[in-house]
Amino acid sequence: MVLLEWLTEAKSGLDPAVYGWRERGTLVDVMAGDLVLVGDMDASDDSRRVVAVLDVDANRRFFLAVLVTNDVSQAGADDLILDPKLTGLPYQVAVLARLPGYLWMVQVDERLGALTDEALDAVMAGYVGAEDPFQNACRGVPLQDRSRDLRWSDLEAEAELIHELSEDCTRKRHDEEMLLPLVDPELWPASDSGWDLSCAETLDALEEDTRAGRVRGFSPSSVELILPTANPRLLRAYPALLTPDSDPAPLPSAYQTGEGPTPSLRDLAIADGLVAAPFVRLVTTDPSFSHQRITREGRRAEVMPELV
Repeated sequence: MVLLEWLTEAKSGLDPAVYGWRERGTLVDVMAGDLVLVGDMDASDDSRRVVAVLDVDANRRFFLAVLVTNDVSQAGADDLILDPKLTGLPYQVAVLARLPGYLWMVQVDERLGALTDEALDAVMAGYVGAEDPFQNACRGVPLQDRSRDLRWSDLEAEAELIHELSEDCTRKRHDEEMLLPLVDPELWPASDSGWDLSCAETLDALEEDTRAGRVRGFSPSSVELILPTANPRLLRAYPALLTPDSDPAPLPSAYQTGEGPTPSLRDLAIADGLVAAPFVRLVTTDPSFSHQRITREGRRAEVMPELV
């Protein structure tokens, strides 16, 4: 497939500064109808594609989307060919409603535009195989038999691409623990002596939340690390962490202190949380710990603090 001149020129001008999150760690929240540029979980620049957002799960930080391409000849009977006035983009695009995938919000690099309400309704109709009056005016050409339609190979390549982009989210999005936050292990005092009253009260509240199933508790790696000095009463509130269903995540690198290498407890909690999904809800008392985008072991992730 020959790249159009504008696309070739645009690709040659790409540099990391264009995507501010790489510098600032910011995140882009999306809503249904948005047209966004997405990339691999490993932050590679090789497979970025534009997608149209159909539905969003803000709690679990993922969304359903379909591929968008400037090659409008690929559009079939269920797809839509949309003019700039319907998308906010400076060029005509085809929204391939037959090529959907689930993606993490952390995969979004940039918001480019948005579908109008009538265009979004028509794309949803194409996705579910329903009829929409607006869709009739924007349909592509129906696919013919493979031997007579040269689009098959290109569409199969695009289908493989959306599968690769959405593989991580498709595999993990049903994990029930995704909604349960990790407790910041720095809230756990090193010993029973010298407890600050507010810290003790916080731990009591977290213990009750754990019993009620509202909080996942401390990460397995963190509990193992501080087990010798843990308060037995609090330990009983976190039994699942002493016998985790799966092996803890590999421990991250330790940082140096004056007394030698010491693991960061917060890093351990984040590493354990990322086993389930590329984001961690971290209960903390530190107001300076902001919602941020990080790269952990070469993969995109986000940390979402909940101040207590």
